[in-house]
Amino acid sequence: MVPEPQAEPLLRAGRLMLFAPDRAVDAPLYWQQWKLDSPALAAVTDAVTETAAAALRR
Repeated sequence: MVPEPQAEPLLRAGRLMLFAPDRAVDAPLYWQQWKLDSPALAAVTDAVTETAAAALRR
């Protein structure tokens, strides 16, 4: 399974193919981190969740 944004150019180039184009498999994604009070870790978490929210389908 490849996320749509990553698969799209490969599909266009013919390097990937859809086995069942009429079926989608949605999987919940989770971000896990240690319970530390770290400004650096908080910044990484914010960046990951913001980017995922913008790039992934809901």
